[in-house]
Amino acid sequence: MIFERRDILAQGKRQESSTGVYHVIAKGIARENNFSQIRERKYFQKIIRKYKDKYAVKIFSYCIMSNHVHLMIGAELPVLSLFMARILAEYAFYYNYKHNRNGHVFQNRFTSECIETESYFWNCLRSVSYTHLTLPTNSRV
Repeated sequence: MIFERRDILAQGKRQESSTGVYHVIAKGIARENNFSQIRERKYFQKIIRKYKDKYAVKIFSYCIMSNHVHLMIGAELPVLSLFMARILAEYAFYYNYKHNRNGHVFQNRFTSECIETESYFWNCLRSVSYTHLTLPTNSRV
């Protein structure tokens, strides 16, 4: 007998925002501290700056925690996916090289939540901007 587990295997299509603004979260695999060193955070910032103009995305806010990153991004959905794939892959290559390891650095795919209203935009902006101030550096998701 074959069992179908579509609820577990399929992640489904990413929802498209009518405003083109998303709250994005990328989590480190196995709660590993992928951004624990200042140089790692600075390199991730460098990658964001490198590709934001190339992909024409607008970065409203971001917060790099020790094991995950929050970003508020304005982009068309296909561009958002390409941008995130590029920055996460480049950072994973860097992280694996620096730590003499191989394999995945981020768990699953990044999550994105649509920001549809102005009030939610400002609430999310405050939340992302102040996350690093309210949580310890080694906080876990």
